[in-house]
Amino acid sequence: MSPDRLLNVLSEMRSLPEDFVAALKRELSFISLPKAHFLLEGTAISQNAFFLEEGFVVGYTYYGNKRSVTAFWKEGDIIFSPSSFYAQLPSTEFIQLVEDSELLCIGREGVHRLRTEFPAADDLCHRIAALYVERYRHRVLQLQNDATKTRYAHLMEAYPGIELRVSQEVIASYLGISAPALSRLKSKMRRV
Repeated sequence: MSPDRLLNVLSEMRSLPEDFVAALKRELSFISLPKAHFLLEGTAISQNAFFLEEGFVVGYTYYGNKRSVTAFWKEGDIIFSPSSFYAQLPSTEFIQLVEDSELLCIGREGVHRLRTEFPAADDLCHRIAALYVERYRHRVLQLQNDATKTRYAHLMEAYPGIELRVSQEVIASYLGISAPALSRLKSKMRRV
């Protein structure tokens, strides 16, 4: 497995000095993990960040006994819990593989070494954290303002084929509705 895809993603954010690229490659590990493996479990403190080469990942939390799906990651995405990874706080989120997956992994200490030595690494960390903030801000605004039909359409556009990867219950939870409500919505949309 090559880090080329990750380097392409990072280079879209900013230029990457050659010495930084070489140091980053030394810090990366390639891992294959099975379906249902947790990259992070609630109350654990995150020690790693990941880049998803192949597979699909879901993030969720619990409110009482109810699981609430908060995020999806597809191939080409950077996966981590910002508050747990950077501030070393216990996670409130579970991050779990939905499929057998191929990932690049970098440990927190490796990130720290890169940030200390390379301004580019520090800048990338800020940009990635800002992308996460924007992603969650956008999600909150969608839940507050968009009709369920619109949220569903956005989800299908952002994650083509998601219905082949996760259950209807997972999709419904992400949309903030029940599985029967999702079924009715899809039925209504097919009739139109």
